Amino acid sequence: MGSGPAEVVPVRIDPELRAAVSARAETDGTTTSEVIREALRRFLDDDNAEQAQHA
Repeated sequence: MGSGPAEVVPVRIDPELRAAVSARAETDGTTTSEVIREALRRFLDDDNAEQAQHA
């Protein structure tokens, strides 16, 4: 993951989640996009690990 040019993917999120992402980005000194990318990476890594345990 992470190789090649980035693509814009429109996603709808509720105002509370948007505020939480923005607050996390500010706390971490990063962007909302990076917070979302990292959350997706972690979700996918966890999901892959869980699937491997059940295989």
